[in-house]
Amino acid sequence: MSELQLFDSENVPNIGSKTVLSALIMLAMILLSSFNVLPLMSSCFLAAFAMIITHCCSIKQARDSIDWGILMIFAGSVCMGMAIERVGLAELLADNLLALAGNSPFWVLTCVCVCGVVLSEFVSNTAAAAILYPVAYQTALAMDVYPLTFCIGLLISVSLCFASPIGSPTHMLVYGPGGYRFSDFMRVGIIMNVIMLIATLVFTPMIFPFK
Repeated sequence: MSELQLFDSENVPNIGSKTVLSALIMLAMILLSSFNVLPLMSSCFLAAFAMIITHCCSIKQARDSIDWGILMIFAGSVCMGMAIERVGLAELLADNLLALAGNSPFWVLTCVCVCGVVLSEFVSNTAAAAILYPVAYQTALAMDVYPLTFCIGLLISVSLCFASPIGSPTHMLVYGPGGYRFSDFMRVGIIMNVIMLIATLVFTPMIFPFK
């Protein structure tokens, strides 16, 4: 049962009579994000600020509940993603992989999807798509195939960030409170990545043919 315990009781703020108010703040956070009024991160920061100014949580309790190790990992991953994009390393690797695929649209699609899966484990899926999309699109035009096939494959593959807590904000949110380790994501996520990658490579050309 200890593996299922998500929160250490001493780190949970004792809000007492503020329970209803804190629940309403959390509900507002979910609604603002769900209806695209605010991005998820913005609504979370706004909710955290509201918890403090309404005295549902003290500044000390908020500070003590922060897992600084996770925060440093997240900050480092953002910096690494910016560095990969600015120095052109990701585009260079993608170009080389696509060159190895030859003139086969299927193998080019495979390279695009593999690059998308791998890159999305280290940067956000939006950044991964932004880095790989121009390469995939121009390669499709050069091969005289339907660009949408490559674009849909890339769109799906950059969302398959199951093997790392870095590539998804949702993973980062549960990584610390859940007491997970990096290896936990890899142990389950790699299998899911392989299964979903195979499904993407099988069904994408069927629904969106190359020609």
